[in-house]
Amino acid sequence: MPGRYGPRGLVAALAIAAALVVGAVGVWSVVSYHLRWSLHPALTQILRTPPLHTAHRALPTQGVDLLEIESTSGDVSVDATNGPDLALSWTVPGNPRTALSVIQSGATLTVEFRPPDSTVVIGGEDMLHVAVPSGLKVDIAADSGDTSVTGRLRDLSISSASGDVSVQDFQGRLTARADSGDLDVRDAEIAGPLRLSDSSGDISFTGNPGLAASVQADSGDVDLALRPAGRLAVRISVPSGSASSSIGALTGNADGTRYWEAIGRGRPGSLDIVASSGDVTLSPQNP
Repeated sequence: MPGRYGPRGLVAALAIAAALVVGAVGVWSVVSYHLRWSLHPALTQILRTPPLHTAHRALPTQGVDLLEIESTSGDVSVDATNGPDLALSWTVPGNPRTALSVIQSGATLTVEFRPPDSTVVIGGEDMLHVAVPSGLKVDIAADSGDTSVTGRLRDLSISSASGDVSVQDFQGRLTARADSGDLDVRDAEIAGPLRLSDSSGDISFTGNPGLAASVQADSGDVDLALRPAGRLAVRISVPSGSASSSIGALTGNADGTRYWEAIGRGRPGSLDIVASSGDVTLSPQNP
């Protein structure tokens, strides 16, 4: 190129290239300046976290047999009490009035906790606490958030799509399912059927499992510390895992996928355990 156009041509080409680079930088500076200031209010609104506000509500439960709690997001905690009324307390960023509704139909009382979607985007902390008379049946359906229950209830059913489930100092009938999260039941006295299932997480239980119990973990370990109130026929299935027991002597099949034993004394009962991909451990509950 120098031989064809000479030094002047080369200098001119370099000057044109430099001018194009400078022009592009200048255009980008102007565009980015306007974008930054035009988007600034919107970004500020999205990233700003509204202050947390808490609201309270008390409701009589005369004539109510079943309490349904439905939550789309946020943590849910339930405490069983000896009082006659239902006490609600919830915390959300922004206005709490639109986050909760109560509907009664016959003997069923439904509490819907639906915080605004924006609180999830901006990282707000949604929380619902319910104090429940111990004589009620309680059904909890939580889409996203941890669920915890403490105390004695006649009948408790929990379904959690995403979050850990914790049940403590419980007495009554219990059904609990976690799709994604751990399931932990502590110091339980089961009166009636016990059903625990977890699609992706560990299951742990301590206490009396009652006389008709089933535990199923699709992907996770099962750890049971038991104080049986009867003579339980234990059947364990571990297609991909191991099983061990310090309560009695396990008997297994040849390929090590099924085990069985009898634990406890008294009335006959059953305990069926399935861990599709995980280990099973049985031990006596510590005094």
